[in-house]
Amino acid sequence: MELYLITLSILLIVCQFAYTSTVRNKENGTQSVIDPSLLEIFQTKSTAEIVVAFSGNTAALEQVKTQKYATRSERLNAVSTALQTHAYQSQEKVARFLNEKNPPVTFTSAWINNSIFIKSASLDLVYELAAFPEVTAIRETTSIATIIKN
Repeated sequence: MELYLITLSILLIVCQFAYTSTVRNKENGTQSVIDPSLLEIFQTKSTAEIVVAFSGNTAALEQVKTQKYATRSERLNAVSTALQTHAYQSQEKVARFLNEKNPPVTFTSAWINNSIFIKSASLDLVYELAAFPEVTAIRETTSIATIIKN
């Protein structure tokens, strides 16, 4: 059952990012990774709950896939370690940036899908995050309850 819930969570997260499209960054005209619906939210609100996505976990998982493991537990530990290492490395610059802001931005890092969740992000912060080359998507956080309701 636990594996089913983890798989379902990963599927929902993947689907969430499948609909992310690019828009023009208003400051410098370069392609951005900001979801257009997130920009619409800022027309009526000063902050939003966002998720910042980073490059996929494919490379980390490929490395695990090519090795042999004596037990399923060893394989699961290797997958977990590979994903955590990949998330730490790809999120490192953005996490440092968020921690060095004054005041620091409170965020939660998720290694399972290589993303960062921010509960109260301003539009300016969204544009700053979009400038990082390792960021692949920025969109509003969607809860499972919202997905089911729609």
